[in-house]
Amino acid sequence: AHTVIITKYGMSPPDLGLRNKAYEPRELTVQVCDKVVWENQDFKSSTMYHTATAGNPDVDKVDDPNYKPRFDTGGLVKGAKSKPVQFADPGEFPYFCKPHHWMRGKVKVVSRKK
Repeated sequence: AHTVIITKYGMSPPDLGLRNKAYEPRELTVQVCDKVVWENQDFKSSTMYHTATAGNPDVDKVDDPNYKPRFDTGGLVKGAKSKPVQFADPGEFPYFCKPHHWMRGKVKVVSRKK
């Protein structure tokens, strides 16, 4: 599985210039059927959690209780890893942190090389 690191910089407001460092790598390219795991390495808080939830808060109604994301890691506290998320279809899949909408990333899924 590929691993995406969730912020090493702490949950900083978006105006501190760390918006693009919330997930490392911010954009990950994988092949169809690959799996991705998110790991929370936030050094500042042992009680704050982060998520990797499919969607784009600027477009999708992510605060609607009926919103059904394609994937959602659930709350990951410091040191926690998500269950693997498998990507079966090609495409671009943006995601964000539910409590911190400015934390965003993307998984790009390409067809398997033959």
